[in-house]
Amino acid sequence: MNHFLDPQVGAVTVIALVPNLLIILWAVARLSHDLRLLKQKNAMLEDDINLLDQSISSLTGEFQAIRQIENRKTLDKSSGLETAKAP
Repeated sequence: MNHFLDPQVGAVTVIALVPNLLIILWAVARLSHDLRLLKQKNAMLEDDINLLDQSISSLTGEFQAIRQIENRKTLDKSSGLETAKAP
């Protein structure tokens, strides 16, 4: 009686599938490497965004201080008081 999977057919099938398995393993390793690189780039971008946010916040604070000084000067001029100017 003929067997559906005799040892010779099984061996040929395994030998035929090995290159495909190696290609799949290589592709998974490559994707894993690319994913790690993307995660690192994403972390760097998040750090850059946080630094930009801090810079914008500090600039906003500085501009608010300048506006307050300008508003005081404007109010002093309108009320007739001159502030002493630094040399």
